[in-house]
Amino acid sequence: KQDEDEEFWVSPYPAIDGNDIRIIYHYPKSEVIATEQKAYIENFVTDFENALAGDRFYDPVLGYKPYIDMQSFIDFFLVNELAKNVDGYRISTYLHKDKDKLDKVSPIKAGPVWDFNFGFGNADYYNASVSSGWQCEYLLPNDYWSNPFWWIKLRKDPDFFNQMVSSWKGYRSGILSDMRVEHVIDSLTTYLTDAQQRNFEAFPVLDQYVWANNYVGGTYENEINYLKGWISDRMDWMDIKLDGYMYPYSTDNFTDPEGLNLQVFPNPVENEFRIALDLDWGSSLQIEVVNVLAQTTYRADFDLAYGSQTVYFGGDVVSQAMPQSGIYILNIRVDGIFVGTRKIVKQ
Repeated sequence: KQDEDEEFWVSPYPAIDGNDIRIIYHYPKSEVIATEQKAYIENFVTDFENALAGDRFYDPVLGYKPYIDMQSFIDFFLVNELAKNVDGYRISTYLHKDKDKLDKVSPIKAGPVWDFNFGFGNADYYNASVSSGWQCEYLLPNDYWSNPFWWIKLRKDPDFFNQMVSSWKGYRSGILSDMRVEHVIDSLTTYLTDAQQRNFEAFPVLDQYVWANNYVGGTYENEINYLKGWISDRMDWMDIKLDGYMYPYSTDNFTDPEGLNLQVFPNPVENEFRIALDLDWGSSLQIEVVNVLAQTTYRADFDLAYGSQTVYFGGDVVSQAMPQSGIYILNIRVDGIFVGTRKIVKQ
């Protein structure tokens, strides 16, 4: 959030609702930062945005990955989404970058995280009190501060998404386990027993609405129970959304190509298989087979007429594409556009 004396630049990419995104020079301060530093950091962040917005954003060299510390962005996302922080992403967001070394460019790191007074179900606006939904996707067309496109686009990269899933599962088995979270809340509640009594004697607001409370419990105990219940519901929802891995590593979550009525048979595959599909017009069909290590084992292009079509793959293709028994992913593109995946089992 911009203070009066802080300079900024406007991102070349609008927020998800079309508003401008203002990126502020926070430190060094405006009166200290050198012109060269300002130009460097603006150009570096803009290069990151250009790479992320590009068609090859997932590429480890040409995409966004060289510009950011991925784990810091994952942790920033998970913490803000766990709290469903209404001010996260758009206002209360710090980014920092170490000085480059002679042999290494230091990436942008997200954080430190802060400003959670309207998190954890404590805000009655912008859907922040609802325990479901991603806060980074919330549209704010009438607000001066809006969410950048970064967080939606990052989650479309399998590398980012799958590392985030692994991180979340790890945290849920440790520092964010149900038992651990409840223990922390209980221990802090006990620690603050005397302090909260003095506080609410001086400020008797437990039964009053104070902007922007979503819940007015009337008692301290009710407030604690609300907090516990909200966090539990939120983590349950995130467990569902972060349960499975994304293509190309996923073998469970795959999509059917829309409108193609595509079938792979026989499946499981032994020595041969066929792909049957319906085309509304003559098209170029691209087939790619990927193993569970995300390695492409076979790729071929076919020019097909409109109508019902069947493409045959014999033993030579099967031995090349699926050299070992196991699960493979079939990626389908029509006229260069990715339309879906299918799981194939090789016996």
